[in-house]
Amino acid sequence: MQPIHLIGVPLDLGGNRRGTDMGPSAFRIAGIGEQLARLGRTVVDKGDIVTPIPELKGPGDVRKRYVKDIARVCQKLYQTSLASLHEGALPIVLGGDHSLGAGSVAAAAAFQRTRGESLGLVWVDAHGDMNRPDTSESGNVHGMPLAALLGPEPAELARIGGDEPSVLARNTVLVGIRNLDEIEKQLVRASGSVAANYIEANEAISRKDFALRIKYCRKEAKESRLFLSLLDTADAKSLEEERATLIQDRRT
Repeated sequence: MQPIHLIGVPLDLGGNRRGTDMGPSAFRIAGIGEQLARLGRTVVDKGDIVTPIPELKGPGDVRKRYVKDIARVCQKLYQTSLASLHEGALPIVLGGDHSLGAGSVAAAAAFQRTRGESLGLVWVDAHGDMNRPDTSESGNVHGMPLAALLGPEPAELARIGGDEPSVLARNTVLVGIRNLDEIEKQLVRASGSVAANYIEANEAISRKDFALRIKYCRKEAKESRLFLSLLDTADAKSLEEERATLIQDRRT
């Protein structure tokens, strides 16, 4: 059975509110390693990637605050995750700052390319994370990782793993969206992504219309290897049911 590598990333630069750097410790204290081991998996904790703290760094460009420091952390995460994948392990990244998705997802995408496959991305979040430096009101990079994965901005994160986009918009599904800026809604829809259909599904005029749009999303994404990005979900039971359905769709 595929072993699991736990990789901690105590990053706390992506947003204004402090505390996301405690994410890896919180997961470990809650016993994530022990719980995974009970499933019969061999679990190896690879420790934490070294990350800077805001008090010792300047924000730099106010349109993409701390982006250079975040990019360095994400590059290290990319290398660590990719190494785990090449060793035959499943990397599980522990963190709290969603900026780190620019590194972990890029690694999964790069690994799939070595196998001649593309990556399908299921992005579970209350927000779209598709703001660009020129559209973000706050300049907080934790609202930009999906934009970087789809390319081309912010360039510091989009270049991780190569010049090509890590994932294609048509292989991307957003789940759990409940808070989008108006301009971000336009960005999601304009991207031509499967996610746009999910956003529209949430505004469907009937349950039948909703089901039809979701069916289309799954049909488009199921041919790719799915990478689950999990954050900020209000209903854990519903998330588990949706995750199980997506996995089943991938197998059929």
